[in-house]
Amino acid sequence: PPGIGKTYLAKSLAAECKTTFISVNAWGFQPKYLNYNEKSVNSIFELARQRQPCILFIDDIDGLPGQRYDSESELYQRITQEFLIQTEGTLCE
Repeated sequence: PPGIGKTYLAKSLAAECKTTFISVNAWGFQPKYLNYNEKSVNSIFELARQRQPCILFIDDIDGLPGQRYDSESELYQRITQEFLIQTEGTLCE
């Protein structure tokens, strides 16, 4: 639910652990809002890898992949696929 302090909690955890905090809103991964594509997803995860140790906080993650519209279906699939590829194994890195 919105407004219960998820972002604040994640920021506080990063501060307590003295790690970098990177915050991204999952709505930004949706091409109808911003001109994101799978390379953008890759770039965000690459930044997180460069800043290790870090906390990559993806707000509204439940909005990904979101609704799929016919004209954007292929792009949504590529973005979602790249997101899944990038998240696989990240806890172990």
